[in-house]
Amino acid sequence: MIKNQYGSISFSFLIFSMIIFMLALNLIQKKMNEVNKSKSVAQAFLCTKRYTGLFKRHKKKILKLNKFIMILNTTKKANLFIPYLGLVTAKNLQNAEKALISIQNVLHVSFLKNIYTLYKSSCSFSPNISKTPFEHNVVSLKRDSLNRAKLRRKKWNVYYLSIHQSLKIIHTSKQSKVLDLI
Repeated sequence: MIKNQYGSISFSFLIFSMIIFMLALNLIQKKMNEVNKSKSVAQAFLCTKRYTGLFKRHKKKILKLNKFIMILNTTKKANLFIPYLGLVTAKNLQNAEKALISIQNVLHVSFLKNIYTLYKSSCSFSPNISKTPFEHNVVSLKRDSLNRAKLRRKKWNVYYLSIHQSLKIIHTSKQSKVLDLI
């Protein structure tokens, strides 16, 4: 005579409940991994977008100032052929050229500061992110014979590396391309 048979059913129900609970936890963990991966990929593309935007604006501003410096330099040399007025104008043009060079250097330092803050934020770029399209020393741009900022001739790569996403940014003096490595 078996009086209490409910014990075996409750034990079976407990095992069945544990299996369902483990499957649910496994499903939740997979979904959380997918969400984290998509956040990481979105972060990678957002960081790359910020970097390329800063890069393009910097290059555009410096090239525009290069044109003005070249015009001032050429005008300064042409004004030397005008007797007295040419000397006064050449001196003013020299001061204007020095001011434009200083503005270029300030813009360059500002760009490097913005890149550094981007690098130190949650964006995991390679350390060569500080390379610019122009040859430079620590704070000043290298100059050619017309006092323009020298463009870098060789191509270089900047990498964004994270667990879920790796991007390669290829820079040349003409253009920049972003490639997906994974």
